[in-house]
Amino acid sequence: MKHLLLLPLVFLLSPARADIKSTITSVVSLKVDPSYVINERLGTSLTVSGTNVVPTKTGGDAGSIGSLVLSTQTAGVPSVVDTTFTVSNAAQAFTATESLTVGDSIPTVLSTAVSNGGLANLPILGESTTYAGGSAGSLQGTLTSGLIGTIGAGNAGSTATIQTSLALEID
Repeated sequence: MKHLLLLPLVFLLSPARADIKSTITSVVSLKVDPSYVINERLGTSLTVSGTNVVPTKTGGDAGSIGSLVLSTQTAGVPSVVDTTFTVSNAAQAFTATESLTVGDSIPTVLSTAVSNGGLANLPILGESTTYAGGSAGSLQGTLTSGLIGTIGAGNAGSTATIQTSLALEID
């Protein structure tokens, strides 16, 4: 019987067990945007149409139209041979339309000097999206052991961020 009375005392005197985990994470992030260009070169195209006319390629035969001379190119743009028109029946109405789109020449961007990680003169073609990028300037970030952070703003196109998180887990 005496032993049964001691059993509750054993449970009262045993220590409680708990796992406690504390995590502190701090991050200072500094970013400077790069320069970039998204370009699409436009091609050269020629369209000729008409009614009651006879097209003649300059220096060519009647009934032929002008053309793009792919064998003769300057910086990737072909030469163009023009079309002349002669009215077939002067007593009737006539139309003649010629449309030429001269494409973009090949840019020499690879010979452009890069300074501070950016291009001073970015190429502009027929379809272009251009971003000049940023520069660090006075961009800076610090974090003390007491989790006190400071950031200094840079120039345009730069970002500074401080993030601190605290997690406490009791098991």
